Amino acid sequence: MQFDVYSRKFINPADQPNKLAIVGSNGELTWSDLQNKVQLATELIKKLEIPVGHPVVIFGHKEVNYMVWEIACVISKVPFIPFDSIYPIERLNTIIEETNSQILVNLSGEKIESKCSIEIDNSFRILKKRTAIFDNAIYGDSEDPLMYMIFTSGSTGKPKGVMVNHSSYCELIKWMDTDYGFNSTDVFMNQAVFSFD
Repeated sequence: MQFDVYSRKFINPADQPNKLAIVGSNGELTWSDLQNKVQLATELIKKLEIPVGHPVVIFGHKEVNYMVWEIACVISKVPFIPFDSIYPIERLNTIIEETNSQILVNLSGEKIESKCSIEIDNSFRILKKRTAIFDNAIYGDSEDPLMYMIFTSGSTGKPKGVMVNHSSYCELIKWMDTDYGFNSTDVFMNQAVFSFD
């Protein structure tokens, strides 16, 4: 089994569903586990009626559900903003204000004071603070939706958002596959935090 970023779908579900897919800071997921959790997350995105193009902030530090939410957002055409919990909450709230994001996925287990209307915890529970208003901050277009936003370090003052659309991400994958020829036995090690620019 694998996740195909081009079609935004899991493919070959009968091919080694019990093979390890992700090892995170708080556990492991097989491909079957990953697919099931991604389905839970995509159902929550639908339940909350998050419109295509409205950014969702993912807060944590390499938990297994970090990738779950990133994949769910890609499938739902909802851009995500990765934010690592090692950074100050003030920076998080600056990014939330800049993007007007209404949804925070908090995987850290920490109680934080964010400016988002709705928070989702690591157990897929919705913690509603107030009604989400989605009439602002809708990014991208339906032909080539925005996939994610990464924010610069802000060393010149305010962090700046870099928007990456689906076609750009697919081009990166094509380049990596052409240059490195990955196969199903390859393992990727992630050292930097997901929000590192």
